[in-house]
Amino acid sequence: MRYRHDDNDLVRSARQQEFLREARQELPAEKILSDRNQLIEILKNSVTSDIAHATDLVGLVRLFIGAHNAPVVQVHFPASLGGPTASYVTASQKAIQKAVQTFEGQTPTAPTPAQQAAGSGSKPNKQNGGGSKKPAKPPPPPPPLFDSSSLGQQYAAQFAGAKTKGGKPMVDFPIYYPTKLALDSTLTSDSRAFPIDGPGNEVYRGYKFVAELPTGGYTAYYGVSGTNWKDPPILANPSETRSIGGRNYLLSWDGDQLRFIGWKTDQGSFWVDNTLLNALTPGQMFGIAESLRPYNG
Repeated sequence: MRYRHDDNDLVRSARQQEFLREARQELPAEKILSDRNQLIEILKNSVTSDIAHATDLVGLVRLFIGAHNAPVVQVHFPASLGGPTASYVTASQKAIQKAVQTFEGQTPTAPTPAQQAAGSGSKPNKQNGGGSKKPAKPPPPPPPLFDSSSLGQQYAAQFAGAKTKGGKPMVDFPIYYPTKLALDSTLTSDSRAFPIDGPGNEVYRGYKFVAELPTGGYTAYYGVSGTNWKDPPILANPSETRSIGGRNYLLSWDGDQLRFIGWKTDQGSFWVDNTLLNALTPGQMFGIAESLRPYNG
């Protein structure tokens, strides 16, 4: 479950969208087709709708199936939440218009060369007639992260010392702690080790480093997780697999935003999950994942 502290209506709405995304990802199209009668019964008993004809319902199911592998594009509403005690949000007219244009697929009008020069204080570059090559693009700057090794080891030691009710170690599989975190974030005391109820009454073990990040007038949360469950549902249907540094990373994208990145071993599964509104950039997500190191006590 997502971290629920400091929720407001906007965050709850985003959480509902996140649930729908997870449901779409966890239900392959072939499973929907094979269990369509059961799905229809669930919809009849649990959903109130103004759909009056069976053809409309069939169209809705087809839309759900067709959207399974379609990319999700988020358009963030550029509002100020005003802090946890505010009862309303605010946004400028210009920001609202820009969000509407983005949602409708429009792009703002590109500035003319004269406008660019006036705005930047420099003249636009002109190419000569000799066909000279453009200078090479500089490499992108490193993602904004800081060294969290000491803090990560502190919480990893707590996980290593956690016990079950029977007195056995709660975590008897590798603990990977973050040596890098996003700037301005920190690990919180809500980081913990815990049991997981799996299918068929199987009990797995897990842990999570909970990180908080102040952003946009509210506090967002992301995390680093590990479990001895070798095939957890969250890693079942990745958008992409990418090999980096000896790890085969499983990636889940929402458009150009990275929701989570993880990998599996013979001993368990490990991943980094983004905030509810994907506040971390893909570069930060990759940086944190690649920084994870095994705790050796």
